[in-house]
Amino acid sequence: MIFVRTACFALGCLVGAMPSFAQAQAPAAEVSLSAPETVAIGRPIPMHWSGPGGDGDRIQVFDPKAIRGKGKVMVQKPLAHGDVAKRTIALPAPAAPGSYLLRYWNGGSGKVLATRTIQVEAAEVSLSAPDSVRIADEFEIAWIGPGMLRDSIELFDPKANDGQGRVLKTIRLVNGDFEERTVRLIAVARPGQYELRFWNGDNRAVLATRPIEIVPVEVSVDGPDRVAPEKPFVATWRGPGAFRDAVQIQDPAAGGGKGKTIISRRLINDDYDTKSVHLKAPKRPGVYFLRYWNGDNRAVLAERPLTVK
Repeated sequence: MIFVRTACFALGCLVGAMPSFAQAQAPAAEVSLSAPETVAIGRPIPMHWSGPGGDGDRIQVFDPKAIRGKGKVMVQKPLAHGDVAKRTIALPAPAAPGSYLLRYWNGGSGKVLATRTIQVEAAEVSLSAPDSVRIADEFEIAWIGPGMLRDSIELFDPKANDGQGRVLKTIRLVNGDFEERTVRLIAVARPGQYELRFWNGDNRAVLATRPIEIVPVEVSVDGPDRVAPEKPFVATWRGPGAFRDAVQIQDPAAGGGKGKTIISRRLINDDYDTKSVHLKAPKRPGVYFLRYWNGDNRAVLAERPLTVK
């Protein structure tokens, strides 16, 4: 009996001496975000983070006012997409000015472990270009804006797709003269009223627009009405004279009636000054078409029949 009480007493002493689980845990890791107080729309937000650094952890830009106050993640990146060793990462700022949250999101728990506010401020975004250009002409556009990797200048047709609009041409800013902040675009082959747009790729948002008119230019192709099979002849042309433009002979009966280009001569490969090209008539007699082909827009701008007989 005494032995039992002694054992119980000893056990009680042992239990009382054991530390709690909470006491045995390592201190929780500090979780924090360091970033500028303000940033311009569309610009990168450089950040330094402290935290668990798990495989699924990421940094988010969060709009607390979106979806009627429920909030929305605007953009996010896994920590692995930054410099993990230095614990730094950069995310693009939203395209709309306002107050946002930067958040450290833990993938393991699905919880936000740290937040801090950042103010996104308005900035100048603009486009300068001619008020009008001729069809298929190349022209220059100067831009002011964020200048991010995915940013582009677009030529947009607001009337296409039943008024929903369509991007007709686009060029990344980095593919132009980035230091001078200029890019070059080639006008479409159809005259009309269009828009130039500054497209912010990270936010998929249009930050600036300006109108531009594309005006017609005389386009024609001329040559003999009739020529003997395989006989050389000269065709003359008027038109944009762009780098990829050509005079072609098309067989409208080929391809099951869909037509096929059987001869093509680039304008720059012949007498560009006199606006003429040297061609050879097809071997097979028939009715063909002489065509002025605009290569940049892949469009026929003028044509006339040619009889081979």
